[in-house]
Amino acid sequence: MVTQTATRCTALLVSHTHWDREWYLPFQRFRIRLVDLIDQLLDILDNEPDYRYFTLDGQTIVLEDYLEIRPENRERLARYIRSGRILVGPWYVLPDEFLVSPEALVRNLMLGHRIAQDFGGVMPVGYLPDTFGHPAQIPQILRGFDLDCAVIYRGVQTETADFLWEAPDGSRAITTFLPGGYCNAMQLTAAPWRFLDRLEQIVTTVKSMAATDTFLLMNGCDHLPPQRQILQVIDEANDRLDGNGNGGSVRLEQGTLPQYFEHLRGAKAQLPVIKGEFRKPRPGRVLPGVVSARMYLKQENFRSANALERYAEPLSALAWALGSDYPQPFLRQAWKHLIQNHPHDSICGCSVDEVHRDMMARFRWTQEIAQDLTYRAAEALAGRVAKAGDADEATFIAFNPLPQLRRDYVAQYINFFDIGQEFHLRDHRGQVVPHQVIGRQRIWMNYDPFTRRIELEGRRKPSMMGVAPSELDAIVQATVWRQWRGEEVEVLVAPSEIPPCGYTAYSLVLGKPTPRHSEACDDVASANMSGGNGSALPLSWDAARSAVVSTDLRVGEDYVENDLLKVIVRPDGALDIVDKRDGATFSGLNVFESKGDAGDEYTCCPPEQDTVVTSRQFPPRITMVESGPVRATFEIRYEMLLPRGLTEDRTQRSAEMILCPLTVKVALAVRTPRIEVRAELDNSADDAILRVLFPTTIQSEWSFAQGQFEVVQRPVAVAGEELEVTPGPDEEVPVNTYPQRNFVDVNDDQKGLAILNKGLAEYEVIPGSDGVTVALTLLRSVGWLSRPDLATRNGNAGPFVPAPDAQCHGSQVFEYAILPHRSDWRMAEVQQEAERYVALPTFTALRNPAGHLPLEHSFVVVEPADLVLSALKKAEEDDALILRVYNVASHLVLARVRFGLPVREVRQVNLNEQDIDAKPLFPDEHNTIVFPVEGHQIRTVKVRVM
Repeated sequence: MVTQTATRCTALLVSHTHWDREWYLPFQRFRIRLVDLIDQLLDILDNEPDYRYFTLDGQTIVLEDYLEIRPENRERLARYIRSGRILVGPWYVLPDEFLVSPEALVRNLMLGHRIAQDFGGVMPVGYLPDTFGHPAQIPQILRGFDLDCAVIYRGVQTETADFLWEAPDGSRAITTFLPGGYCNAMQLTAAPWRFLDRLEQIVTTVKSMAATDTFLLMNGCDHLPPQRQILQVIDEANDRLDGNGNGGSVRLEQGTLPQYFEHLRGAKAQLPVIKGEFRKPRPGRVLPGVVSARMYLKQENFRSANALERYAEPLSALAWALGSDYPQPFLRQAWKHLIQNHPHDSICGCSVDEVHRDMMARFRWTQEIAQDLTYRAAEALAGRVAKAGDADEATFIAFNPLPQLRRDYVAQYINFFDIGQEFHLRDHRGQVVPHQVIGRQRIWMNYDPFTRRIELEGRRKPSMMGVAPSELDAIVQATVWRQWRGEEVEVLVAPSEIPPCGYTAYSLVLGKPTPRHSEACDDVASANMSGGNGSALPLSWDAARSAVVSTDLRVGEDYVENDLLKVIVRPDGALDIVDKRDGATFSGLNVFESKGDAGDEYTCCPPEQDTVVTSRQFPPRITMVESGPVRATFEIRYEMLLPRGLTEDRTQRSAEMILCPLTVKVALAVRTPRIEVRAELDNSADDAILRVLFPTTIQSEWSFAQGQFEVVQRPVAVAGEELEVTPGPDEEVPVNTYPQRNFVDVNDDQKGLAILNKGLAEYEVIPGSDGVTVALTLLRSVGWLSRPDLATRNGNAGPFVPAPDAQCHGSQVFEYAILPHRSDWRMAEVQQEAERYVALPTFTALRNPAGHLPLEHSFVVVEPADLVLSALKKAEEDDALILRVYNVASHLVLARVRFGLPVREVRQVNLNEQDIDAKPLFPDEHNTIVFPVEGHQIRTVKVRVM
């Protein structure tokens, strides 16, 4: 850090606004203010040529929002953006960085860049002034868009405002921390005798942390319009500074963030290096309660991102590579709807109720587009498969969206015109495939002659019709509308191999296979339901060999087991799990815990006297609702009584109890290493946190959680010195809860336990003398946007307004899985198992096949297992495929990507899909390319197919 005592310093004053698109007001009300602000800004720029710059908060969605109301002003805006007087981008919105997928961060920057470029230029600064902490990989993500600098505020503890932020792969960004935040010089007055006193306080703080003789002052704040008289303020202040006897040690200038970093690059070699994620509670609090506020938003965000990233995009890209049209406009629109939910006041769940109701509509739009595009692309792929075998058998294909071979059981709906239809399944080799019917329901089916589709009670989805293709063709050729009252059957198909990023075909045959063994199957199922020592359930019958193929699934009165695991349900509903591979035992898992929360949407705050309630206090009703042959499931019903809320003074939970039924389904399938859990709570309680606990005997100081393009290692215990600090202004008490994506893991290098999840974003690992306990947050219920009276935070985090929907009443459903394993998380391939859990195969019927593809095929294989597929899509501006992977290992690996498509050449590109290596890669005789991926590195390649 440079000491500026006699040196003349420059205070670069950045005029800006921080624009929360929706927060304590819904979007439309804030947009009225936005239109006023930009109207005023354009008037200032039109009439005051000396007003040089205004920064429009690093995001481009404000341009779209404004121009929907003022389309006539597009060229005025573009003119000032081209000239550099208005600075926009690089983001589409300023996102929360922990609660969205890493791919969503890339698409956010991609959208922001394209919109800003359309208007004349992108501000080349990774501007993140108000997000609630920062993942470690942000420098690498920014460098993927040729951004070598960042502005941040929250989560970092540093003695110097300027430093080099280093990502896990070694990428670095010149980074500036904003002492006092992005409002440190807001609303400066035109009265210089008042301004100088305030300026001296600001300059003393900022100057003491600056690395050079130039430092930043941020003239703006939340929703503030441009300060029209700022040039007068600057001139009069400089005159008084020059004449006050201090030799003019500070000179104010109106400037920009790019100008500041251009100056700072000269001192790059002297800047300290800071590594890792930023989640410190001071000096800028990260408001950790937002990770669990309104958990339903996090779950819908997971479903939406998964629908785009794992299904709609890769299937559409592969269909395009085989000759279909690519639905790029629809995909861009879906991504826009999703990313519009990613601002830090939106996805964090810390706004008024109207905001989050609007978000649910955007999530629904995203999923509707993604699902329909998935169905279309799957049908296009199926149309290129050559039919084999009996031409009059209904056939469908199961598509695996992951680039590794999988052997999971899969679920499928089959629709029949007749009720109670018997059937069996065969694979493409003609072998009988085991299946299990888990549900039947009557359903109306309509044939629409205009779309030539059969719709299921108005739902447009690919239906596997349990009729002969010839009969279906006759219906499709008809020109009249028809309706049937048929039956929809939900089927589990036993695990079989599905190729990487590929498919395998199944045939549906009406009637039972012969010889019949239904009586034997019924007898065995009955025996298992009645308890005893347990028996093997027959999976299926091969008609050719007349041999019974046995499953590894066994059930008893209180247990289910396969060859890998045994799960015992205790009388109190807790689970004991034995890992049969090494004998490791985990006892007393899956206990539900309810605690009080007197906090708000931003911050948890335990009441002074808490009442902790656990599921162990309520004897459950335990029944087996599925007994194989593919999956066995226990249902555990608790009649939980929870405190209705808090007492009037909010110091303790109320004495009045209210019924909150909890239904838990625990399932184990054949040949799978994970136990899947679905919990449904009918919530009527207020001001509480519901968690599920997994105690272990593992002694570890670290947890490992999937994050943004990495698996993050975090300490189990908060450092003692952190706990001893009294929070100051804009500070908070440190907590031990953290964000995660699809899993958290604890291990001692010999054995481990991972908890996988679908959209449950928060965890805590609690140290104990017997071992650590993993706590997965399911629900946090609060009733206020912000409160000023929390013991865990200094002051308000927003307006003191009610948010009753944040109590999350009604049915709340949570899905997670328990994964015992040997060794550490990487050797046990926990990351890959989590991907298999959240990205299940998808199906489509094989109708009128006229193609050349075989009945089983792989399009893309990625090896080794340390490489995680992040994107498979068509390039934004080119006729090529984009494949993106990242390395979760800390060491270099050689990526081997084998294609099941004819590939001409492959080029390495950055995250913005621009070439970074002029030398192309060419596939070998096995249609495989090989390239190095450093530890924790993200790599993107552009693939040209023939």
